Amino acid sequence: MKDGRVVQQGTGPEILSAPADDYVSKFVADVDRTRVLTAENVMSEPRLVATLEERPEDLLRRLGQHEANAAYVLNGQRRIIGVAVDEQLAAAAQRGESSLSPGSFIDDYLTTTPGQPLIGLCSLVGRHAVPLAVVDDGGRMVGVVPRATLLAALAGSAQGESAESEMAHA
Repeated sequence: MKDGRVVQQGTGPEILSAPADDYVSKFVADVDRTRVLTAENVMSEPRLVATLEERPEDLLRRLGQHEANAAYVLNGQRRIIGVAVDEQLAAAAQRGESSLSPGSFIDDYLTTTPGQPLIGLCSLVGRHAVPLAVVDDGGRMVGVVPRATLLAALAGSAQGESAESEMAHA
């Protein structure tokens, strides 16, 4: 409220993520975003996932189109089976394999829950070929948190600057 009128209405994360005007921006400037915002507030749909039925050469082509080196492979229930990386996909395509092989996936990824505060994500992002996976209670992927997205959510706060520094040294 400002001068007896409502300036913005919403949840804490909604107001922090999209302040209505400069007054609200200044009002929330000192809020510790790392403890208010959660993975759910910053996650997005994964840009690239695959299924076991996909041909290695097709996934390799899609990786190139997305300028990516790896992709999550999901089963029919959206549970993570593993991560397919470009080098193994190229070898499988060269061998003429017609589908992805679980034996060639890597387990180099981490997951978190939607309710995890951003402070808990800082040490989890940026060290893997794929973004941090957000999974529900049933283990199904509901989104991802790329490192750049996390840094953008933290930008503009003193806590965000220290979290970026912590991540750079981790």
